[in-house]
Amino acid sequence: MRIRRLIVLITKNKFNKLDIITLFLNIFLIALSFYDTNFSKYLLLSTLWTNIILLYKSRNQKSFLLMFIFWISYILLIMPAFFLDLKITGYRDYQDIYYFSLTLIIHSIFLNVFNIFFKAVTFVKDPKLRIRIKDNFLFFYFTVLIMIFIVIFGRTGTNIFSAGGYGNVGVRDLGGLAINEYFYIFFYFSYKIF
Repeated sequence: MRIRRLIVLITKNKFNKLDIITLFLNIFLIALSFYDTNFSKYLLLSTLWTNIILLYKSRNQKSFLLMFIFWISYILLIMPAFFLDLKITGYRDYQDIYYFSLTLIIHSIFLNVFNIFFKAVTFVKDPKLRIRIKDNFLFFYFTVLIMIFIVIFGRTGTNIFSAGGYGNVGVRDLGGLAINEYFYIFFYFSYKIF
Protein backbone atom coordinates (compact mmCIF):
# COMPACT_ATOMS: atom_id res chain seq x y z
CA MET A 1 0.00 0.00 0.00
CA ARG A 2 2.82 2.41 0.88
CA ILE A 3 4.64 1.67 -2.36
CA ARG A 4 1.48 2.40 -4.31
CA ARG A 5 1.13 5.77 -2.55
CA LEU A 6 4.74 6.55 -3.34
CA ILE A 7 4.24 5.71 -7.02
CA VAL A 8 1.13 7.92 -7.13
CA LEU A 9 3.05 10.74 -5.47
CA ILE A 10 5.89 10.42 -7.99
CA THR A 11 3.61 10.37 -11.03
CA LYS A 12 1.35 13.11 -9.65
CA ASN A 13 4.25 15.55 -9.24
CA LYS A 14 5.70 14.64 -12.63
CA PHE A 15 9.19 13.89 -11.36
CA ASN A 16 11.66 12.66 -13.91
CA LYS A 17 12.07 8.87 -13.67
CA LEU A 18 15.85 9.12 -14.00
CA ASP A 19 15.92 11.54 -11.06
CA ILE A 20 13.83 9.16 -8.95
CA ILE A 21 16.07 6.19 -9.80
CA THR A 22 19.15 8.27 -8.99
CA LEU A 23 17.58 9.38 -5.71
CA PHE A 24 16.79 5.83 -4.59
CA LEU A 25 20.24 4.63 -5.63
CA ASN A 26 21.84 7.40 -3.59
CA ILE A 27 19.62 6.69 -0.58
CA PHE A 28 20.60 3.03 -0.78
CA LEU A 29 24.30 3.87 -1.05
CA ILE A 30 24.06 6.42 1.79
CA ALA A 31 22.62 3.73 4.04
CA LEU A 32 25.39 1.33 3.03
CA SER A 33 28.02 4.01 3.58
CA PHE A 34 26.79 4.54 7.13
CA TYR A 35 27.16 0.82 7.65
CA ASP A 36 30.57 0.45 5.99
CA THR A 37 32.75 3.25 4.61
CA ASN A 38 34.00 0.99 1.80
CA PHE A 39 30.69 1.61 0.03
CA SER A 40 31.47 5.34 -0.07
CA LYS A 41 33.39 4.81 -3.30
CA TYR A 42 30.14 3.80 -4.99
CA LEU A 43 28.32 6.70 -3.35
CA LEU A 44 31.00 9.00 -4.75
CA LEU A 45 30.35 7.71 -8.26
CA SER A 46 26.59 7.99 -7.79
CA THR A 47 26.93 11.55 -6.49
CA LEU A 48 29.12 12.37 -9.47
CA TRP A 49 26.37 11.00 -11.71
CA THR A 50 23.81 13.21 -9.94
CA ASN A 51 25.96 16.25 -10.55
CA ILE A 52 26.38 15.30 -14.21
CA ILE A 53 22.58 15.15 -14.50
CA LEU A 54 22.40 18.65 -13.02
CA LEU A 55 25.02 19.84 -15.51
CA TYR A 56 22.98 18.41 -18.35
CA LYS A 57 19.76 20.00 -17.09
CA SER A 58 21.41 23.41 -16.90
CA ARG A 59 23.31 23.33 -20.18
CA ASN A 60 21.20 26.20 -21.58
CA GLN A 61 21.73 28.62 -18.69
CA LYS A 62 25.27 29.80 -17.89
CA SER A 63 24.71 30.84 -14.29
CA PHE A 64 23.33 27.47 -13.21
CA LEU A 65 25.96 25.66 -15.27
CA LEU A 66 28.76 27.52 -13.50
CA MET A 67 27.22 26.75 -10.12
CA PHE A 68 27.05 23.03 -10.91
CA ILE A 69 30.61 23.03 -12.25
CA PHE A 70 31.66 24.53 -8.92
CA TRP A 71 29.72 21.87 -7.02
CA ILE A 72 31.32 19.06 -9.00
CA SER A 73 34.71 20.28 -7.80
CA TYR A 74 33.79 19.11 -4.29
CA ILE A 75 33.35 15.59 -5.62
CA LEU A 76 36.44 15.61 -7.78
CA LEU A 77 38.56 16.87 -4.90
CA ILE A 78 37.86 13.90 -2.64
CA MET A 79 38.23 11.27 -5.38
CA PRO A 80 41.97 10.74 -4.72
CA ALA A 81 41.24 10.06 -1.05
CA PHE A 82 38.74 7.31 -1.88
CA PHE A 83 40.35 5.63 -4.87
CA LEU A 84 44.09 6.27 -4.46
CA ASP A 85 44.24 6.65 -0.67
CA LEU A 86 46.10 9.94 -1.06
CA LYS A 87 46.37 12.60 1.60
CA ILE A 88 44.22 15.57 0.56
CA THR A 89 44.21 17.65 3.73
CA GLY A 90 46.89 19.26 5.82
CA TYR A 91 45.27 18.22 9.08
CA ARG A 92 46.31 14.71 10.09
CA ASP A 93 43.47 14.29 12.57
CA TYR A 94 40.90 14.64 9.82
CA GLN A 95 42.71 12.59 7.17
CA ASP A 96 40.35 9.69 7.63
CA ILE A 97 37.97 8.01 5.20
CA TYR A 98 35.25 8.24 7.86
CA TYR A 99 35.21 12.07 7.76
CA PHE A 100 35.38 12.09 3.99
CA SER A 101 32.43 9.70 3.88
CA LEU A 102 30.37 11.92 6.16
CA THR A 103 31.17 14.93 4.01
CA LEU A 104 30.23 13.00 0.89
CA ILE A 105 26.95 11.85 2.45
CA ILE A 106 25.97 15.43 3.31
CA HIS A 107 26.91 16.63 -0.18
CA SER A 108 25.02 13.75 -1.77
CA ILE A 109 21.86 14.51 0.21
CA PHE A 110 22.09 18.16 -0.81
CA LEU A 111 22.63 17.36 -4.50
CA ASN A 112 19.82 14.82 -4.62
CA VAL A 113 17.29 17.12 -3.01
CA PHE A 114 18.35 19.84 -5.40
CA ASN A 115 18.19 17.45 -8.36
CA ILE A 116 14.67 16.27 -7.56
CA PHE A 117 13.22 19.77 -7.60
CA PHE A 118 15.42 21.30 -10.31
CA LYS A 119 13.74 21.19 -13.68
CA ALA A 120 15.69 21.42 -16.92
CA VAL A 121 16.31 24.99 -17.97
CA THR A 122 14.49 25.61 -21.22
CA PHE A 123 15.03 29.33 -21.70
CA VAL A 124 18.26 30.42 -23.31
CA LYS A 125 17.98 34.18 -22.91
CA ASP A 126 19.72 35.91 -20.06
CA PRO A 127 17.32 36.36 -17.10
CA LYS A 128 18.66 39.89 -16.59
CA LEU A 129 16.73 40.90 -19.70
CA ARG A 130 13.47 40.12 -17.90
CA ILE A 131 14.40 41.84 -14.63
CA ARG A 132 13.65 45.54 -14.41
CA ILE A 133 16.62 47.35 -12.91
CA LYS A 134 15.78 50.40 -10.86
CA ASP A 135 18.24 52.83 -9.30
CA ASN A 136 18.05 52.93 -5.54
CA PHE A 137 20.25 55.60 -3.99
CA LEU A 138 19.20 54.66 -0.46
CA PHE A 139 20.49 51.12 -0.98
CA PHE A 140 23.68 52.51 -2.53
CA TYR A 141 24.41 54.77 0.45
CA PHE A 142 23.59 51.94 2.84
CA THR A 143 26.15 49.64 1.17
CA VAL A 144 28.75 52.44 1.16
CA LEU A 145 28.12 52.95 4.88
CA ILE A 146 28.64 49.24 5.53
CA MET A 147 31.86 49.29 3.47
CA ILE A 148 33.18 52.19 5.55
CA PHE A 149 32.31 50.27 8.73
CA ILE A 150 34.20 47.22 7.42
CA VAL A 151 37.27 49.27 6.51
CA ILE A 152 37.39 50.94 9.94
CA PHE A 153 36.60 47.97 12.17
CA GLY A 154 37.94 45.04 10.16
CA ARG A 155 40.79 43.03 11.63
CA THR A 156 44.09 43.02 9.79
CA GLY A 157 47.30 41.13 10.32
CA THR A 158 45.94 38.00 12.00
CA ASN A 159 44.90 34.69 10.57
CA ILE A 160 43.59 31.42 11.95
CA PHE A 161 47.07 29.90 12.15
CA SER A 162 48.54 32.65 14.32
CA ALA A 163 45.42 32.69 16.48
CA GLY A 164 45.50 28.93 17.02
CA GLY A 165 42.28 28.15 15.18
CA TYR A 166 38.75 29.41 14.82
CA GLY A 167 37.12 30.75 17.94
CA ASN A 168 40.34 31.08 19.94
CA VAL A 169 40.54 34.84 19.61
CA GLY A 170 37.93 36.67 21.63
CA VAL A 171 36.32 39.79 20.25
CA ARG A 172 36.25 42.35 23.02
CA ASP A 173 35.31 45.34 20.91
CA LEU A 174 34.47 46.19 17.32
CA GLY A 175 38.16 46.44 16.42
CA GLY A 176 38.50 42.66 16.33
CA LEU A 177 35.98 41.71 13.66
CA ALA A 178 37.21 39.53 10.80
CA ILE A 179 34.87 40.96 8.17
CA ASN A 180 37.25 42.30 5.53
CA GLU A 181 36.28 39.72 2.93
CA TYR A 182 32.64 40.87 3.04
CA PHE A 183 33.72 44.23 1.72
CA TYR A 184 33.74 42.82 -1.81
CA ILE A 185 30.14 41.66 -1.59
CA PHE A 186 28.91 45.12 -0.66
CA PHE A 187 31.21 46.71 -3.23
CA TYR A 188 29.63 44.54 -5.91
CA PHE A 189 26.13 45.43 -4.71
CA SER A 190 26.86 49.14 -4.74
CA TYR A 191 28.46 48.91 -8.17
CA LYS A 192 25.54 47.00 -9.68
CA ILE A 193 22.90 49.24 -8.12
CA PHE A 194 24.61 52.54 -8.83
